[in-house]
Amino acid sequence: VFVAGSFSRPDQKRHAKAIWGRVVAKYGEYLDPARGLAIAVTLPVALVYVGLSFMNQCVRRTGIFSCSAPARSCATEDKENNAMNDTEDDNPSNLDLPKTDWITERTRGQVNVFKSWDRSKVYTFAIYWGAAFMVLFVVFGKVTVLFLSWLIEAVQNFSLEVVTGILVGVGLVMFLLPPVPGGPIYMTLGIVIVPVGKPILGLAGSLIYANVVSLIIKLLACTMQQKVIGENLSQSVSIRQQVGINSELIKSARLVLAEPGLSIGKVSILVGGPDWPVSVLCGIMKLKLFPILLGTVPVIFLIIPMTLMGSFMCMTDAVEEDDDSKLLYPWAGVATAIFVALAAIVQLCSGLSASYFLQQTATLRRDEIAAIPNDKEVEEVEHEEKQRKEAYSTVTQWGAVPQLAKFTITLSLVCMVSSCYIVQLFPDSCFETYSLTNTISDDLDGNWANMFKPLGRVAILIFLLSCALLWCFTSWAKVRKSLSRLQVGG
Repeated sequence: VFVAGSFSRPDQKRHAKAIWGRVVAKYGEYLDPARGLAIAVTLPVALVYVGLSFMNQCVRRTGIFSCSAPARSCATEDKENNAMNDTEDDNPSNLDLPKTDWITERTRGQVNVFKSWDRSKVYTFAIYWGAAFMVLFVVFGKVTVLFLSWLIEAVQNFSLEVVTGILVGVGLVMFLLPPVPGGPIYMTLGIVIVPVGKPILGLAGSLIYANVVSLIIKLLACTMQQKVIGENLSQSVSIRQQVGINSELIKSARLVLAEPGLSIGKVSILVGGPDWPVSVLCGIMKLKLFPILLGTVPVIFLIIPMTLMGSFMCMTDAVEEDDDSKLLYPWAGVATAIFVALAAIVQLCSGLSASYFLQQTATLRRDEIAAIPNDKEVEEVEHEEKQRKEAYSTVTQWGAVPQLAKFTITLSLVCMVSSCYIVQLFPDSCFETYSLTNTISDDLDGNWANMFKPLGRVAILIFLLSCALLWCFTSWAKVRKSLSRLQVGG
């Protein structure tokens, strides 16, 4: 606002350009992923916008409305830009060309900016963003719920001890998978253990038992991640690279985690930080296990609302044995809503707290972070990867890519964005309404595939087609990269 109100238009452009230059210098490596995300989210809207711009320019060209602005020519635009930048065109005769564009001047400038991007790389990032959304929304959002509901149905007639053992085993396996969050695991324990343990422990006792078992699973998972993966596999360059051992974020975490005792910052990172990288990092640093587990215990404040949310969700539809019209727990619906909100608030606060202390450490202890030497082996691997990426980027420059390859990656992008929009805009037409309290036998007629409606299957097929097309493009690029290296070597 200050810049806009204090300078003329040419000065505003120069100041904006200077600010953008500083942004590029500091965050340049993140621009292409950000552009890819923007395309993945706004591609249909952008196409509509360009279409409206075309219609606008057509009206201007016809001149049927006296109030319409005149159709601007490319020559006029070039002349104004040169005047704005106080420069002269190298070929003045070009300014006299009466060439009128098919879209408005403002839209043409935006399209030119888009065309200046490394479109092969940006399109690839956009496809990756779409694939991540589909995996999280469909695989972990739907298939995980489907699997856990099957597990609930399968163990409902077992004893409390057997159910506990099965859930501990399944929970540990899921915790050891980096992308799987802990929320569905805690909810599952609340749904399964409470009805099984209620005849033995009572309602309050089974709720407490479910939370204790959830905490034990979390601590056991942290132990395995730290001791089995972090310490035993600390010699693996791949593991250290996955943790991001040379990144400023992880170096900040190393400084905080290495502090003696249990500071607020240390506990915040152990509780609110990403589970897998933090626990594995503790193992790589050879930190003592007991203090780390003790600092992880406050995660119980995350576990309690999620476990109770699952329990009360299951209790919402429970009816009395002698009267099916009377709810056994009429307050369960309200309790579920309360703990859903509470779980979201606690999760958000824990994440923000971890981010705050990491950022504070990165700012206040910058010299200490700079003094931490980089892992040479990881640095060499990252350097080799950087060279491969640069060679890949060279052969995939949009101007050097043949038409068939351009068509392949563009079609892959369109398919990916289409599948994401289909499942997001029409979820009820893609998937059956299904939650952890449902059963495959009753709600899906005994066939888990019935969860996916015809439109949902079409969306998944389009998603798979997009992945196949991207694989074709990347395979072509790798072959071309290898051939270019052979030519340079020869």
